[in-house]
Amino acid sequence: MTIYKYELKQLRGSILIWSIALGVSIFAMLPVYMDMFTSSGLVAIEDFSENAFFELIGTNIEILTSSMGAYSFLTTFVLMASAINGMKLGLGSITKEYMNWTTDFLFTKPHSRSKIFISKLLASFTAILIISVVYFVASWAGMKVGATGGYDLRIFALIALSVLFMQLIFLAFGMLAGVLFPHIRTPIMISFGVAFVTYVLGSFSRKMNIAAVGYLSPYIYLDNVQTIINDGYRAGYMILFFVLVAIFIIAGHQIFCKKDVTPTA
Repeated sequence: MTIYKYELKQLRGSILIWSIALGVSIFAMLPVYMDMFTSSGLVAIEDFSENAFFELIGTNIEILTSSMGAYSFLTTFVLMASAINGMKLGLGSITKEYMNWTTDFLFTKPHSRSKIFISKLLASFTAILIISVVYFVASWAGMKVGATGGYDLRIFALIALSVLFMQLIFLAFGMLAGVLFPHIRTPIMISFGVAFVTYVLGSFSRKMNIAAVGYLSPYIYLDNVQTIINDGYRAGYMILFFVLVAIFIIAGHQIFCKKDVTPTA
C-alpha cells in the first residue's frame, strides 16, 4: 500500500492535467460539433461527405449527423491521446526507476518485486480511471448542452468507456515494454510513436479492407462507429482485447520478477 500511495502521489500532476484537458475539450467542442453536424450546417458538411478522411476513421455523413455520431467523431481523436497517455504511464512507471538510479533502493526494501509491479499497475490504473470518469462526466454535460434530441444512453456510455479501455491496453503494453527495454530515455516519444503507428495500421485496415491488419490496432477493437452500427461492442474483438491485456500484464509481471537490475548509465 505504501508503494501504491507513493506512485499515485507522483501521478497527481499528470492526472490533473489530462483530466482538465480532456474534460474541458469535450465539453467545449461537443455542442459546437453537434450544431455543425445538424441540418443547419448540412450543406457545408455534404461538400466533405466523400472526403477520404472520413473513410479512414470509418464514419460517414449519415452517422455524423446524429448526436452519437458527433460524439464518436470527437472521441476518435481523444482515443489517440488516451493511447499516448496510457503508454506513457506504463512505460514511465518502469523506466523511471532505471533512469533515476532508484532500482537498487527500491528492490532492497522489504517488498517483493511482485508487490512493486502490482502497486505500480494499480496506481497507473487508478490514474486512468480518474481521467476516464472526468471525461465521462464532461461528455454527459456536453451532451446535455448540445444534443437537440434524444440519444441512447447505453451507447453513449460504451463510447465514453472506450477512453478507459484504450488507456488500459496501452498501459499494460507500456509496462511490458518498460520491463523489456528499461533503459528508454524518452518514454513520451516512444508512446507517441506507438500510438500513431497503431492508428495508421487501423486506418490502413479500414481503407484496404484487410481484417488481419486490424488485429494489430486497438483502434479497430474500440471502433466507436461500429459500436453505433452494431448497437454495442463486437464480442470477438473485445474477447481478444481482454486476452491481450491479460497477456501483457502477466508477461510483464513475470519478467519483472526475474529480470536482472542494471541502472541506466
